[in-house]
Amino acid sequence: MKRKYLIILLVFITLPLFASDLSDYKTAEQYISQNKVDKAVKILKKLYKTSKDTSILPGVILHLADLTYDAELSSKYYKDLYKKFPKSKEATLALIRLGQYYYALEAYNMAISYFSKASKRPLSNFAKQKVQYWLGKSYIMTDKKDSAKLYFKLVMTEDTLSPYFKLAKSSLTSLTRGKTVDKKISVSTSKDTSVKYGIQIGAFSSKSNANQLKEKYAGKGYDVFIIPATTNKRASYRVIIGKFSNRNDAEDYIKIFRKAEGISCWITKISI
Repeated sequence: MKRKYLIILLVFITLPLFASDLSDYKTAEQYISQNKVDKAVKILKKLYKTSKDTSILPGVILHLADLTYDAELSSKYYKDLYKKFPKSKEATLALIRLGQYYYALEAYNMAISYFSKASKRPLSNFAKQKVQYWLGKSYIMTDKKDSAKLYFKLVMTEDTLSPYFKLAKSSLTSLTRGKTVDKKISVSTSKDTSVKYGIQIGAFSSKSNANQLKEKYAGKGYDVFIIPATTNKRASYRVIIGKFSNRNDAEDYIKIFRKAEGISCWITKISI
């Protein structure tokens, strides 16, 4: 009987604590959606150190990793997430991010290892194409072109509207012609002055901060650039992904990008 009462007592003690942690986590997510990164990170770091709520901790660690500008520290969070919560959906994203991290470091065998682990987990069609595409890219860099071709062909058996379908098709064509495939993902739909839209992922008064965010997503393989602007006579720097000649293309891509990266972003007019 004493043990039964002890268990009941523990439940009454821990439930309010979990409710408080959940409330803090939702506040952090709200800050993220408002692009108030510093405030979000402060809450997330506290939860990471003190919370015992396993329902939110995978999300806490994933957000921390995604919001950390230091790539090495970010990778440590991803590894910690995979180690502590290996069966979580967040761990799947961590594996993909780690693959991209090592690809950016030109540690292609490590990249292949993480992408391969991710490919064996339950994935949406889009995530499956993303992993297969990156496996193809990584195998190119280890001079295993037959394996690369196989993965690019797998990408092309899925959603034809995905940007990875076009990228895989282009890479496969380049391989077939014996050309070197560019290392970067390019989501550009135009290279001329008709470009009108981009996906804005941040805006900063500090160019240094803008460059940090740019480097983070460039390291993941995206086509990222900074556009200086002036608002109320104050300089600002917008961080943009992709170049689109019409809004419909931008709207199609932003849906995919949000699912892939899980960050707040919006369509904005640009002039290149």
